[in-house]
Amino acid sequence: MRKVFNIAIIIVVAILFLLAIVPFVLGGAEGAFNTYRFFFKYFSAPKPPKPMIRRGDFPLTLVYEINGEEKVIEDTLICTYDGVAWAGDFSLGWNAWKERLKSGNKGVIILRLDKESILYYPILGSAYYFMGDGAVRDADYYRVARIDIVEGGHLVTKNVDAEELFSKYGIRIISWEIAPPIVNSFK
Repeated sequence: MRKVFNIAIIIVVAILFLLAIVPFVLGGAEGAFNTYRFFFKYFSAPKPPKPMIRRGDFPLTLVYEINGEEKVIEDTLICTYDGVAWAGDFSLGWNAWKERLKSGNKGVIILRLDKESILYYPILGSAYYFMGDGAVRDADYYRVARIDIVEGGHLVTKNVDAEELFSKYGIRIISWEIAPPIVNSFK
């Protein structure tokens, strides 16, 4: 029995030695520091409670008029739990969420002005709200008509008002509906 215990101690010491030396060999001092920091966070930093509901599908419908023609966009916002995210070196983690539209679009696209310029209804960035993980923004933020403009891959105008949307682009928002957020619990 003592022989088995001695072998187990040798194996544990060898593993600890490898965990200590391999990061230096592979990444130098900085790589070792990052590895140790990760292990410290993973094993000792408090983690947030995990959500009981880890996926949510939120159907949405946008009805708008462009140059007198009524258009309807229907899509689904899909939110999924993505583990724990960390900020800083030794801080608390929080629940991370991934989100996407079922259509594959980056937003609810209303109008493509040219190859690089679009008007869209911004809904991404809202998984925390819809999955019941804290009120990052109030409910009205996701319930009111908001249009953002992207040119050349960069957001240039945020929250274009209805007057400008109609006068500049001939677009009038008729209705915007999205499923309400879920009531989630965390353990």
